[in-house]
Amino acid sequence: MSEPSGEVARLRQIAREKQLYLAAGSFICKDGDNYYNTALLIDSSGEIQLRYRKNHLWIPERRYLVPGNEAMVVDTQIGKIGLAICWDLAFPELFRSMIKQGAEIIYIPSYWSTGSNKPAHTEIKASKMMIDTLCLARALENECLIIYANGAGKAKYYVDGEICLENQVGHSQICAPFYGTVAKIGSNKEGYIVYACDRNIAERAEVVNQLRVDISRM
Repeated sequence: MSEPSGEVARLRQIAREKQLYLAAGSFICKDGDNYYNTALLIDSSGEIQLRYRKNHLWIPERRYLVPGNEAMVVDTQIGKIGLAICWDLAFPELFRSMIKQGAEIIYIPSYWSTGSNKPAHTEIKASKMMIDTLCLARALENECLIIYANGAGKAKYYVDGEICLENQVGHSQICAPFYGTVAKIGSNKEGYIVYACDRNIAERAEVVNQLRVDISRM
């Protein structure tokens, strides 16, 4: 599969040097004649552990990209990790599929925007509410840690020679079972979140709620 080699190599080097796990992307990757919106999980040795293709494409993407058809989870030194991308967040079935594979942490790189030069205030407010609600729901209903990283600020691009601006919604956040939303950037400005997580939180939540037992029977 063809990936943007320069960017991926740089991120693999960062992960290796800093001893980090990185959820990278998303990238447009080619496989044969098809193009996919793809996120990567890079481990602390710089190796790619997971390549996930976005299952649920946003409307403009459907003209150019092919959707993936798998929910993917990998067992790592820091837990069982799954990936989703942006609009995937709106589809609980995808997350249930990852939970059935034992996912404890789900990373969601995103580029959620209002998609217009002058978005109405109500549209921005609704997008923020939707992101907050879905992140919290996915964490609580699946007893897993949700790590959602969204674009921030304004993005400039050209369409048919005209300059267009996208207003990123921001609201990057971490949600956890028991605790709800534990950290959030409550604006559309760039920033970062540091959160120390109990690695056994999914297991402890299952002892109390036993949601995964019921999910496994569905």
